[in-house]
Amino acid sequence: ARKRFPLGAHPAVIVDLGGGSMEVVFTAAGRIIEIHSLPLGAVRMTERFVTSDPIDESDWASLSDAINADLTQALGTPPFPTPTMIGSGGTFTTIAAMVMHEQRGDRGPVHGSALSHEELEQQVVRLREAPLAVRRRMMDLNADRADIILAGATVVESLARHLDVSRIWINERGIRDGLVFEMISGL
Repeated sequence: ARKRFPLGAHPAVIVDLGGGSMEVVFTAAGRIIEIHSLPLGAVRMTERFVTSDPIDESDWASLSDAINADLTQALGTPPFPTPTMIGSGGTFTTIAAMVMHEQRGDRGPVHGSALSHEELEQQVVRLREAPLAVRRRMMDLNADRADIILAGATVVESLARHLDVSRIWINERGIRDGLVFEMISGL
């Protein structure tokens, strides 16, 4: 993220959401302030809490409550206001592609695009109401990701709400790319 986004004087939170976990990095003035790894991956949360299709009120409450409890326990009060999130992983890129196509009529690379918290919330509502068969046919939603996207999007939206994030920038690169950059620069 440091190579691709200006992480200067403004504080930000960098998030990588995978299948099993979510990494959360608070940065300020281009420096890492805190790092957290939480067991809130999209696959893990789907397997634990999504048993109905479309998700019913009981599953939704269990999913939301577990996410919020983990966020509160692991992150507590953020070290500083974080209006900007930089997100990487399939959940971020999928939601961005869906928003770009549905709301803006754009198709193409999502790297560097931005979502508002409201746009993210709208997608969570849309995904929550749709049965899996409908999600599998949604434009810009890979059918292989249709079963886990709701839990992943809910994790991201809950984190954005917890941190009072207003803008989410999409980074198509992840942790592995950062490690490669470090290895190359160390040569």
